[in-house]
Amino acid sequence: MFDALRNTIISFTTSSSPTKTSAPRLSLRKPSTSSSYNEHVRASTASGRALSITTSTASTAVIESTNTIGPADSPNNQESQLAETLKALDAERATVTRLQQENISLGRKNLSLERENLSLSRQSASFEGNSATLELSVRELRDKLHESELLVDSLSSQVQSLEHAQKQLVTSKARIRELEASLASAQRLVEVKTQELLSAKEFLTVADDASVADARRQLETLNSEIFQFAAFVAETFTFDSTFPSHLPPDTLTGVEHLLGEQLFSLLRDHNEDIFEVMVQVCLQNALCCLAGGITRSWSVGDYPASDILAGVYNRIRLTGSSRVAGSWRAITRSAVHTAATFTPEQYSVIDLFATHLAPVLRVAGWAKSANEAYDTLMTEHHDKLNVIALASFKLNKLLGEQIISTDLDLVYIRGGEPFSSESMTDGFEASDGSQVVLGTTDLGLVQKKWPVEKGVESEEIILLKPKVALAGSFLD
Repeated sequence: MFDALRNTIISFTTSSSPTKTSAPRLSLRKPSTSSSYNEHVRASTASGRALSITTSTASTAVIESTNTIGPADSPNNQESQLAETLKALDAERATVTRLQQENISLGRKNLSLERENLSLSRQSASFEGNSATLELSVRELRDKLHESELLVDSLSSQVQSLEHAQKQLVTSKARIRELEASLASAQRLVEVKTQELLSAKEFLTVADDASVADARRQLETLNSEIFQFAAFVAETFTFDSTFPSHLPPDTLTGVEHLLGEQLFSLLRDHNEDIFEVMVQVCLQNALCCLAGGITRSWSVGDYPASDILAGVYNRIRLTGSSRVAGSWRAITRSAVHTAATFTPEQYSVIDLFATHLAPVLRVAGWAKSANEAYDTLMTEHHDKLNVIALASFKLNKLLGEQIISTDLDLVYIRGGEPFSSESMTDGFEASDGSQVVLGTTDLGLVQKKWPVEKGVESEEIILLKPKVALAGSFLD
Protein backbone atom coordinates (compact mmCIF):
# COMPACT_ATOMS: atom_id res chain seq x y z
CA MET A 1 0.00 0.00 0.00
CA PHE A 2 2.80 2.41 0.88
CA ASP A 3 4.58 1.63 -2.38
CA ALA A 4 1.37 2.36 -4.35
CA LEU A 5 0.93 5.71 -2.66
CA ARG A 6 4.55 6.57 -3.22
CA ASN A 7 4.29 5.75 -6.92
CA THR A 8 1.10 7.85 -7.22
CA ILE A 9 2.80 10.89 -5.69
CA ILE A 10 5.88 10.51 -7.84
CA SER A 11 3.78 10.20 -11.02
CA PHE A 12 1.84 13.27 -9.97
CA THR A 13 5.02 15.24 -9.58
CA THR A 14 6.33 14.30 -12.97
CA SER A 15 3.03 15.11 -14.71
CA SER A 16 2.68 18.63 -13.26
CA SER A 17 3.78 21.52 -15.50
CA PRO A 18 6.21 24.09 -14.12
CA THR A 19 4.56 26.93 -16.12
CA LYS A 20 1.91 29.22 -14.80
CA THR A 21 -0.57 28.05 -17.40
CA SER A 22 -3.81 27.21 -15.83
CA ALA A 23 -4.39 23.51 -15.49
CA PRO A 24 -7.18 21.50 -14.22
CA ARG A 25 -6.99 20.99 -10.39
CA LEU A 26 -5.80 17.51 -9.44
CA SER A 27 -8.45 15.82 -7.46
CA LEU A 28 -7.33 12.78 -5.47
CA ARG A 29 -9.80 10.65 -3.66
CA LYS A 30 -9.16 8.13 -0.84
CA PRO A 31 -8.71 4.75 -2.36
CA SER A 32 -11.73 2.73 -1.67
CA THR A 33 -11.18 -0.40 0.39
CA SER A 34 -11.69 -3.50 -1.72
CA SER A 35 -13.77 -6.45 -0.55
CA SER A 36 -10.69 -8.73 -0.28
CA TYR A 37 -8.94 -6.21 1.94
CA ASN A 38 -12.02 -5.93 4.16
CA GLU A 39 -12.11 -9.70 4.51
CA HIS A 40 -8.44 -9.65 5.49
CA VAL A 41 -9.14 -6.96 8.10
CA ARG A 42 -12.04 -8.93 9.56
CA ALA A 43 -9.88 -12.05 9.82
CA SER A 44 -6.97 -10.30 11.54
CA THR A 45 -6.26 -10.39 15.29
CA ALA A 46 -6.71 -7.32 17.46
CA SER A 47 -3.11 -6.25 16.96
CA GLY A 48 -3.47 -6.76 13.19
CA ARG A 49 -6.57 -4.58 13.12
CA ALA A 50 -4.77 -1.81 14.92
CA LEU A 51 -1.92 -2.05 12.43
CA SER A 52 -4.36 -1.78 9.46
CA ILE A 53 -6.07 1.27 10.99
CA THR A 54 -2.70 2.95 11.43
CA THR A 55 -1.80 2.23 7.82
CA SER A 56 -5.17 3.55 6.52
CA THR A 57 -4.86 6.72 8.55
CA ALA A 58 -1.42 7.35 7.17
CA SER A 59 -2.66 6.82 3.63
CA THR A 60 -5.56 9.22 4.14
CA ALA A 61 -3.27 11.90 5.53
CA VAL A 62 -0.95 11.59 2.56
CA ILE A 63 -3.82 11.82 0.09
CA GLU A 64 -5.30 14.85 1.83
CA SER A 65 -1.98 16.58 1.85
CA THR A 66 -1.69 15.81 -1.83
CA ASN A 67 -5.14 17.25 -2.57
CA THR A 68 -4.08 20.57 -1.21
CA ILE A 69 -1.58 20.96 -3.98
CA GLY A 70 -3.09 23.06 -6.76
CA PRO A 71 -1.98 24.68 -10.02
CA ALA A 72 -1.53 28.01 -8.38
CA ASP A 73 1.22 26.67 -6.11
CA SER A 74 4.71 27.13 -7.27
CA PRO A 75 6.66 24.10 -8.38
CA ASN A 76 9.08 24.50 -5.49
CA ASN A 77 6.27 24.43 -2.99
CA GLN A 78 4.79 21.41 -4.62
CA GLU A 79 8.07 19.57 -4.51
CA SER A 80 8.61 20.55 -0.89
CA GLN A 81 5.17 19.38 0.11
CA LEU A 82 5.63 16.19 -1.79
CA ALA A 83 8.99 15.54 -0.15
CA GLU A 84 7.48 16.07 3.29
CA THR A 85 4.65 13.78 2.35
CA LEU A 86 7.16 11.10 1.28
CA LYS A 87 9.09 11.46 4.53
CA ALA A 88 5.92 11.10 6.49
CA LEU A 89 5.02 8.09 4.43
CA ASP A 90 8.46 6.48 5.06
CA ALA A 91 8.14 7.16 8.77
CA GLU A 92 4.72 5.57 8.87
CA ARG A 93 6.02 2.57 6.95
CA ALA A 94 8.85 2.11 9.47
CA THR A 95 6.30 2.34 12.25
CA VAL A 96 4.13 -0.26 10.57
CA THR A 97 7.14 -2.59 10.10
CA ARG A 98 8.09 -2.27 13.77
CA LEU A 99 4.53 -2.96 14.83
CA GLN A 100 4.43 -6.02 12.59
CA GLN A 101 7.63 -7.37 14.22
CA GLU A 102 6.23 -6.69 17.67
CA ASN A 103 3.04 -8.43 16.66
CA ILE A 104 5.02 -11.51 15.55
CA SER A 105 7.05 -11.44 18.79
CA LEU A 106 3.88 -11.16 20.86
CA GLY A 107 2.37 -14.07 18.95
CA ARG A 108 5.39 -16.23 19.73
CA LYS A 109 5.29 -15.24 23.39
CA ASN A 110 1.56 -15.98 23.44
CA LEU A 111 2.25 -19.45 21.99
CA SER A 112 5.02 -20.07 24.56
CA LEU A 113 2.72 -19.02 27.39
CA GLU A 114 0.01 -21.34 26.11
CA ARG A 115 2.49 -24.23 26.12
CA GLU A 116 3.64 -23.38 29.65
CA ASN A 117 0.02 -23.18 30.71
CA LEU A 118 -0.59 -26.65 29.23
CA SER A 119 2.50 -28.04 30.99
CA LEU A 120 1.42 -26.53 34.30
CA SER A 121 -2.01 -28.02 33.82
CA ARG A 122 -0.51 -31.45 33.30
CA GLN A 123 1.78 -31.02 36.35
CA SER A 124 -1.20 -29.94 38.41
CA ALA A 125 -3.07 -33.07 37.36
CA SER A 126 0.00 -35.20 38.19
CA PHE A 127 0.37 -33.51 41.59
CA GLU A 128 -3.27 -34.19 42.34
CA GLY A 129 -2.77 -37.88 41.49
CA ASN A 130 0.41 -38.04 43.60
CA SER A 131 -1.36 -36.37 46.47
CA ALA A 132 -4.03 -39.04 46.44
CA THR A 133 -1.36 -41.77 46.31
CA LEU A 134 0.52 -40.19 49.22
CA GLU A 135 -2.64 -39.97 51.30
CA LEU A 136 -3.24 -43.68 50.66
CA SER A 137 0.39 -44.47 51.59
CA VAL A 138 0.07 -42.45 54.80
CA ARG A 139 -3.02 -44.42 55.79
CA GLU A 140 -1.21 -47.69 55.10
CA LEU A 141 1.82 -46.56 57.13
CA ARG A 142 -0.39 -45.62 60.03
CA ASP A 143 -1.95 -49.08 59.93
CA LYS A 144 1.50 -50.68 59.86
CA LEU A 145 2.64 -48.46 62.73
CA HIS A 146 -0.26 -49.65 64.76
CA GLU A 147 0.58 -53.26 63.95
CA SER A 148 4.22 -52.60 64.88
CA GLU A 149 3.22 -51.18 68.24
CA LEU A 150 1.20 -54.30 68.91
CA LEU A 151 4.17 -56.43 67.85
CA VAL A 152 6.53 -54.47 70.12
CA ASP A 153 4.23 -55.10 73.06
CA SER A 154 4.21 -58.80 72.23
CA LEU A 155 8.01 -58.88 71.87
CA SER A 156 8.49 -57.08 75.16
CA SER A 157 6.50 -59.80 76.86
CA GLN A 158 8.60 -62.46 75.13
CA VAL A 159 11.84 -60.69 76.12
CA GLN A 160 10.82 -60.80 79.74
CA SER A 161 10.14 -64.50 79.40
CA LEU A 162 13.52 -65.02 77.71
CA GLU A 163 15.36 -63.10 80.43
CA HIS A 164 13.81 -65.35 83.01
CA ALA A 165 14.75 -68.43 80.97
CA GLN A 166 18.30 -67.06 80.51
CA LYS A 167 18.78 -66.74 84.24
CA GLN A 168 17.72 -70.34 84.62
CA LEU A 169 20.11 -71.29 81.78
CA VAL A 170 23.05 -69.56 83.48
CA THR A 171 22.36 -71.53 86.63
CA SER A 172 22.14 -74.75 84.63
CA LYS A 173 25.41 -74.00 82.75
CA ALA A 174 27.23 -73.44 86.01
CA ARG A 175 26.06 -76.83 87.17
CA ILE A 176 27.05 -78.39 83.83
CA ARG A 177 30.56 -76.90 84.10
CA GLU A 178 30.96 -78.43 87.49
CA LEU A 179 29.91 -81.80 86.14
CA GLU A 180 32.15 -81.43 83.07
CA ALA A 181 35.14 -80.61 85.27
CA SER A 182 34.49 -83.74 87.29
CA LEU A 183 34.07 -85.78 84.10
CA ALA A 184 37.25 -84.35 82.54
CA SER A 185 39.22 -85.21 85.64
CA ALA A 186 37.89 -88.76 85.50
CA GLN A 187 38.65 -89.00 81.75
CA ARG A 188 42.22 -87.80 82.24
CA LEU A 189 42.72 -90.41 84.88
CA VAL A 190 41.31 -93.07 82.55
CA GLU A 191 43.53 -91.87 79.68
CA VAL A 192 46.62 -91.95 81.86
CA LYS A 193 45.89 -95.47 83.01
CA THR A 194 45.01 -96.53 79.44
CA GLN A 195 48.24 -95.05 78.08
CA GLU A 196 50.21 -96.81 80.76
CA LEU A 197 48.59 -100.08 79.82
CA LEU A 198 49.18 -99.49 76.10
CA SER A 199 52.81 -98.53 76.70
CA ALA A 200 53.31 -101.64 78.76
CA LYS A 201 51.61 -103.68 76.05
CA GLU A 202 53.82 -102.19 73.35
CA PHE A 203 56.96 -102.95 75.30
CA LEU A 204 55.73 -106.48 75.92
CA THR A 205 54.65 -107.01 72.29
CA VAL A 206 57.33 -108.37 69.95
CA ALA A 207 55.14 -109.16 66.96
CA ASP A 208 56.39 -107.59 63.74
CA ASP A 209 54.12 -105.78 61.29
CA ALA A 210 56.50 -106.66 58.44
CA SER A 211 59.04 -109.37 57.72
CA VAL A 212 62.71 -109.29 56.85
CA ALA A 213 61.79 -110.43 53.34
CA ASP A 214 59.53 -107.38 53.02
CA ALA A 215 62.44 -105.12 53.95
CA ARG A 216 64.72 -106.82 51.40
CA ARG A 217 62.13 -106.47 48.60
CA GLN A 218 61.63 -102.79 49.43
CA LEU A 219 65.40 -102.17 49.33
CA GLU A 220 65.64 -103.89 45.92
CA THR A 221 62.83 -101.60 44.72
CA LEU A 222 64.75 -98.55 45.94
CA ASN A 223 67.97 -99.70 44.22
CA SER A 224 66.04 -100.30 41.00
CA GLU A 225 64.51 -96.79 41.01
CA ILE A 226 67.93 -95.24 41.62
CA PHE A 227 69.44 -97.23 38.72
CA GLN A 228 66.64 -96.27 36.32
CA PHE A 229 66.94 -92.57 37.10
CA ALA A 230 70.75 -92.57 36.79
CA ALA A 231 70.65 -94.46 33.49
CA PHE A 232 67.95 -92.14 32.11
CA VAL A 233 69.99 -89.03 32.92
CA ALA A 234 73.23 -90.46 31.54
CA GLU A 235 71.57 -91.42 28.24
CA THR A 236 69.32 -88.43 27.61
CA PHE A 237 71.14 -85.39 29.02
CA THR A 238 73.57 -83.48 26.82
CA PHE A 239 77.04 -82.91 28.32
CA ASP A 240 80.00 -80.87 27.08
CA SER A 241 83.04 -82.86 26.03
CA THR A 242 85.39 -80.92 28.31
CA PHE A 243 85.42 -80.13 32.00
CA PRO A 244 83.76 -76.74 32.75
CA SER A 245 86.55 -74.65 34.25
CA HIS A 246 84.27 -71.80 35.33
CA LEU A 247 82.69 -73.68 38.27
CA PRO A 248 83.27 -72.09 41.70
CA PRO A 249 85.58 -73.88 44.17
CA ASP A 250 82.84 -74.55 46.72
CA THR A 251 80.83 -76.45 44.07
CA LEU A 252 83.82 -78.65 43.24
CA THR A 253 84.54 -79.26 46.93
CA GLY A 254 80.94 -80.30 47.62
CA VAL A 255 80.87 -82.74 44.70
CA GLU A 256 84.22 -84.27 45.70
CA HIS A 257 82.99 -84.77 49.26
CA LEU A 258 79.81 -86.47 48.02
CA LEU A 259 81.44 -88.77 45.43
CA GLY A 260 84.88 -89.43 46.87
CA GLU A 261 88.25 -88.35 45.50
CA GLN A 262 88.76 -91.05 42.85
CA LEU A 263 85.22 -90.98 41.47
CA PHE A 264 85.28 -87.19 41.32
CA SER A 265 88.59 -87.28 39.45
CA LEU A 266 87.26 -89.73 36.86
CA LEU A 267 84.20 -87.54 36.30
CA ARG A 268 86.41 -84.49 35.73
CA ASP A 269 88.60 -86.31 33.18
CA HIS A 270 85.67 -86.65 30.69
CA ASN A 271 87.03 -89.85 29.14
CA GLU A 272 84.76 -90.42 26.14
CA ASP A 273 85.08 -94.22 26.30
CA ILE A 274 83.63 -94.48 29.80
CA PHE A 275 81.98 -91.07 30.25
CA GLU A 276 78.32 -92.16 30.02
CA VAL A 277 78.86 -95.07 32.42
CA MET A 278 80.83 -92.81 34.74
CA VAL A 279 77.97 -90.28 34.90
CA GLN A 280 75.58 -93.14 35.74
CA VAL A 281 77.87 -94.49 38.50
CA CYS A 282 78.30 -91.02 40.01
CA LEU A 283 74.53 -90.46 40.12
CA GLN A 284 73.91 -93.92 41.61
CA ASN A 285 76.56 -93.35 44.26
CA ALA A 286 75.16 -89.92 45.16
CA LEU A 287 71.54 -91.15 45.38
CA CYS A 288 72.56 -94.22 47.42
CA CYS A 289 74.27 -91.91 49.89
CA LEU A 290 71.29 -89.52 50.11
CA ALA A 291 68.53 -92.16 50.15
CA GLY A 292 70.48 -94.28 52.63
CA GLY A 293 70.78 -91.33 54.99
CA ILE A 294 67.01 -90.73 54.82
CA THR A 295 66.22 -94.42 55.39
CA ARG A 296 68.49 -94.76 58.43
CA SER A 297 67.47 -91.42 59.98
CA TRP A 298 65.59 -91.32 63.30
CA SER A 299 64.49 -87.76 62.54
CA VAL A 300 64.53 -86.85 58.82
CA GLY A 301 65.82 -83.34 58.30
CA ASP A 302 67.19 -83.03 61.86
CA TYR A 303 70.36 -85.09 61.73
CA PRO A 304 71.84 -83.94 65.10
CA ALA A 305 68.67 -85.10 66.84
CA SER A 306 68.79 -88.31 64.81
CA ASP A 307 72.35 -89.01 65.98
CA ILE A 308 71.35 -88.41 69.61
CA LEU A 309 68.39 -90.79 69.42
CA ALA A 310 70.53 -93.43 67.68
CA GLY A 311 73.11 -93.14 70.46
CA VAL A 312 70.45 -93.55 73.16
CA TYR A 313 69.10 -96.60 71.35
CA ASN A 314 72.52 -98.23 71.17
CA ARG A 315 72.94 -97.82 74.93
CA ILE A 316 69.49 -99.32 75.58
CA ARG A 317 70.36 -102.15 73.20
CA LEU A 318 73.55 -102.92 75.07
CA THR A 319 72.05 -102.74 78.57
CA GLY A 320 68.52 -104.10 78.07
CA SER A 321 66.71 -106.89 76.35
CA SER A 322 66.15 -106.91 72.60
CA ARG A 323 62.39 -106.89 73.17
CA VAL A 324 62.49 -103.68 75.23
CA ALA A 325 65.01 -102.03 72.87
CA GLY A 326 62.98 -102.87 69.74
CA SER A 327 59.76 -101.62 71.33
CA TRP A 328 61.46 -98.37 72.39
CA ARG A 329 62.83 -97.89 68.87
CA ALA A 330 59.44 -98.41 67.22
CA ILE A 331 57.61 -96.13 69.70
CA THR A 332 60.22 -93.36 69.46
CA ARG A 333 60.47 -93.31 65.67
CA SER A 334 56.70 -93.48 65.32
CA ALA A 335 56.34 -90.50 67.65
CA VAL A 336 58.93 -88.48 65.72
CA HIS A 337 57.52 -89.35 62.31
CA THR A 338 53.75 -89.17 62.54
CA ALA A 339 51.82 -90.72 59.67
CA ALA A 340 50.15 -87.43 58.74
CA THR A 341 53.42 -85.53 58.21
CA PHE A 342 55.89 -88.29 57.24
CA THR A 343 55.98 -87.44 53.53
CA PRO A 344 58.76 -86.30 51.15
CA GLU A 345 57.00 -82.95 50.70
CA GLN A 346 56.92 -82.30 54.44
CA TYR A 347 60.68 -82.81 54.76
CA SER A 348 61.70 -81.23 51.38
CA VAL A 349 63.43 -84.43 50.24
CA ILE A 350 63.07 -83.58 46.51
CA ASP A 351 64.79 -80.29 47.25
CA LEU A 352 67.59 -82.22 49.00
CA PHE A 353 68.07 -84.48 45.96
CA ALA A 354 68.05 -81.59 43.46
CA THR A 355 70.44 -79.50 45.58
CA HIS A 356 73.11 -82.27 45.63
CA LEU A 357 72.60 -83.70 42.12
CA ALA A 358 72.69 -80.39 40.22
CA PRO A 359 76.40 -79.71 41.03
CA VAL A 360 77.32 -83.29 40.04
CA LEU A 361 75.69 -82.82 36.63
CA ARG A 362 77.38 -79.43 36.16
CA VAL A 363 80.80 -80.99 36.85
CA ALA A 364 79.90 -83.63 34.24
CA GLY A 365 79.42 -80.81 31.70
CA TRP A 366 75.68 -80.12 31.84
CA ALA A 367 75.66 -76.60 30.37
CA LYS A 368 73.30 -74.95 32.82
CA SER A 369 73.73 -72.44 35.60
CA ALA A 370 73.27 -73.54 39.20
CA ASN A 371 69.72 -72.15 39.33
CA GLU A 372 68.76 -73.59 35.91
CA ALA A 373 70.05 -77.05 36.85
CA TYR A 374 68.20 -76.99 40.16
CA ASP A 375 64.95 -75.74 38.59
CA THR A 376 65.08 -78.35 35.80
CA LEU A 377 65.43 -81.19 38.30
CA MET A 378 62.66 -79.78 40.51
CA THR A 379 60.18 -79.40 37.64
CA GLU A 380 60.90 -81.74 34.72
CA HIS A 381 62.23 -84.65 36.84
CA HIS A 382 60.28 -84.10 40.05
CA ASP A 383 58.14 -87.22 39.61
CA LYS A 384 61.13 -89.55 39.12
CA LEU A 385 62.90 -88.17 42.18
CA ASN A 386 59.68 -88.38 44.17
CA VAL A 387 59.47 -92.14 43.46
CA ILE A 388 62.94 -92.59 44.98
CA ALA A 389 61.95 -90.44 47.98
CA LEU A 390 58.77 -92.43 48.62
CA ALA A 391 60.67 -95.71 48.46
CA SER A 392 63.19 -94.33 50.98
CA PHE A 393 60.43 -93.25 53.38
CA LYS A 394 58.69 -96.62 53.14
CA LEU A 395 61.93 -98.44 53.90
CA ASN A 396 62.55 -96.08 56.85
CA LYS A 397 59.19 -97.08 58.35
CA LEU A 398 59.83 -100.80 57.72
CA LEU A 399 63.25 -100.84 59.39
CA GLY A 400 62.44 -98.43 62.22
CA GLU A 401 58.83 -99.14 63.23
CA GLN A 402 57.36 -102.28 61.70
CA ILE A 403 60.16 -104.75 62.41
CA ILE A 404 60.70 -104.93 66.18
CA SER A 405 62.14 -108.34 66.91
CA THR A 406 65.45 -107.71 65.15
CA ASP A 407 67.63 -104.81 63.92
CA LEU A 408 68.13 -104.30 60.19
CA ASP A 409 70.51 -101.72 58.73
CA LEU A 410 71.65 -100.52 55.30
CA VAL A 411 75.19 -100.87 53.98
CA TYR A 412 76.85 -98.06 51.98
CA ILE A 413 80.53 -98.39 50.97
CA ARG A 414 82.47 -95.15 50.52
CA GLY A 415 85.15 -94.80 47.87
CA GLY A 416 88.68 -95.77 48.78
CA GLU A 417 87.84 -98.89 50.81
CA PRO A 418 89.29 -102.24 49.70
CA PHE A 419 86.95 -104.65 47.96
CA SER A 420 85.77 -107.78 49.84
CA SER A 421 83.84 -110.40 47.94
CA GLU A 422 82.41 -111.71 51.19
CA SER A 423 80.53 -108.49 51.93
CA MET A 424 80.31 -106.78 48.51
CA THR A 425 79.40 -107.47 44.91
CA ASP A 426 81.31 -106.06 41.94
CA GLY A 427 78.66 -104.29 39.92
CA PHE A 428 80.77 -104.44 36.73
CA GLU A 429 82.44 -107.89 37.28
CA ALA A 430 86.02 -106.66 36.90
CA SER A 431 88.20 -109.65 37.70
CA ASP A 432 91.54 -107.87 37.13
CA GLY A 433 92.96 -104.49 38.03
CA SER A 434 92.63 -102.38 41.15
CA GLN A 435 90.35 -103.76 43.83
CA VAL A 436 89.68 -100.36 45.42
CA VAL A 437 86.07 -99.29 45.68
CA LEU A 438 85.09 -96.16 43.71
CA GLY A 439 81.54 -95.95 45.02
CA THR A 440 78.30 -97.78 45.82
CA THR A 441 75.75 -98.41 43.06
CA ASP A 442 73.28 -100.56 45.09
CA LEU A 443 72.67 -100.41 48.85
CA GLY A 444 73.09 -103.57 50.95
CA LEU A 445 71.14 -104.92 53.93
CA VAL A 446 72.46 -106.55 57.12
CA GLN A 447 70.83 -108.00 60.22
CA LYS A 448 72.41 -107.19 63.57
CA LYS A 449 72.45 -109.61 66.48
CA TRP A 450 73.28 -107.91 69.75
CA PRO A 451 75.34 -109.80 72.32
CA VAL A 452 73.75 -111.11 75.49
CA GLU A 453 76.85 -110.36 77.56
CA LYS A 454 78.51 -106.98 77.89
CA GLY A 455 81.80 -106.39 76.12
CA VAL A 456 80.99 -108.72 73.25
CA GLU A 457 80.64 -107.13 69.82
CA SER A 458 77.43 -107.44 67.85
CA GLU A 459 77.22 -109.89 64.97
CA GLU A 460 76.09 -108.85 61.47
CA ILE A 461 74.43 -111.21 59.02
CA ILE A 462 74.48 -110.01 55.41
CA LEU A 463 71.04 -110.32 53.85
CA LEU A 464 71.82 -108.40 50.65
CA LYS A 465 75.34 -107.48 49.53
CA PRO A 466 75.89 -103.89 48.33
CA LYS A 467 77.00 -103.48 44.71
CA VAL A 468 80.08 -101.35 44.16
CA ALA A 469 82.08 -99.95 41.26
CA LEU A 470 85.81 -100.79 41.40
CA ALA A 471 88.63 -98.61 40.17
CA GLY A 472 89.96 -101.48 38.05
CA SER A 473 86.82 -101.40 35.88
CA PHE A 474 87.61 -97.85 34.69
CA LEU A 475 91.32 -97.13 35.23
CA ASP A 476 92.97 -100.19 33.68
